[in-house]
Amino acid sequence: MEYSTLAIDTKQTGQRIAQVMQERGVTVRQLQTVFGFEAPNAIYR
Repeated sequence: MEYSTLAIDTKQTGQRIAQVMQERGVTVRQLQTVFGFEAPNAIYR
């Protein structure tokens, strides 16, 4: 079986999440609830 690696550009991903949040009026607290995080720090990272 051949394996490939997946690389995620975290900076670009964060920028895209921020853009979508702004466009749709979603707050960090709402995302925190959806993802089930205890604290909002995970969203900011």
